[in-house]
Amino acid sequence: MRARRALAFETLESRSVLSADVSQVAFMSSELAGGATPSDVPPLIGDDIGASEQSAATVLSTSASTRWDWLEGTGWYVLTENLLAYSAPRDLSNPTPIADQTIWNISQSSGGLISGNAVTKTSSSSLPTTTSFSGVVTEGGQVRMYFEEPEITGIGQMQFVEGEWRVQMQMVTDSAVLVTHWAYMSLLQPGTTPPEPSDPTPPGSFRSDEWRWLVGTDWILSDSMLFDGGAHRGVFGIDSFHNGYFWGSGTSNQPFNVLGSITPEGNVFLLISMNGANPQSRTGLLSGDMMLLRTYEDQPAVGSAWLVGSQVGPSSRLLMTSFLAATGA
Repeated sequence: MRARRALAFETLESRSVLSADVSQVAFMSSELAGGATPSDVPPLIGDDIGASEQSAATVLSTSASTRWDWLEGTGWYVLTENLLAYSAPRDLSNPTPIADQTIWNISQSSGGLISGNAVTKTSSSSLPTTTSFSGVVTEGGQVRMYFEEPEITGIGQMQFVEGEWRVQMQMVTDSAVLVTHWAYMSLLQPGTTPPEPSDPTPPGSFRSDEWRWLVGTDWILSDSMLFDGGAHRGVFGIDSFHNGYFWGSGTSNQPFNVLGSITPEGNVFLLISMNGANPQSRTGLLSGDMMLLRTYEDQPAVGSAWLVGSQVGPSSRLLMTSFLAATGA
């Protein structure tokens, strides 16, 4: 087994998609749960990349830079250590490990705007898919990419890891079977052959095992858009964790499942399926015992999740949810 190498990060490149302090986001979550609309709430401090409906020109109006123009003409791929992804039905039940190799060819990069094409191969399909993409890279290195057919949005951050620039990405493929993947996309050097997807993938350095303590923990989830019928909160437990991916189930006024990923720095990508419906997506940050969350796509929303304990169990989660509903907490 290969020895795990220590990760080395350039501290300048922390992702600031949710750089507001804990008190600010907790306040917003409380206000929205109490009936405020997203338009009533001030924007997050330092939020370089806003909701998906913002145009690239708006995003780049205050942050356009030639810093990342060197990306033009480069290729990027997934190292063997980061091939692991998870597929799941739309209700997010029973996630299945697969391998996902995606190769980007960036044909244009100018003033923070990028475009090109991507080829994706997975261990669950014998046919590769090719799609075009466009995106933005802010001066601080935040990345948002839009892939066509199937429609995918990836969000991430340029990171200087182990002596090289990597594009750390989190995303989900929105299709009949969802595929969620987080990875450090690495620069494709001349003469390098990207690894083929294989299952299972070997252990290595580009993992996120720092968060394996999440297994068995329970969280109160508050969100401005998720819960119908007057319920503002639910309780979910994390049943499993593997190499930066986690999943579990919860209850509110209706049952729900969660599936997510978390990077070594604590960037969270979370999917929530309420009572088997199409999943909603949130992105954010795990800070201490709180997840600070915001909309990944579609209608603007904010939320948060508080750690409440370990091994609470389904029956206790139901009692806790009933208590929260009865007290309006």
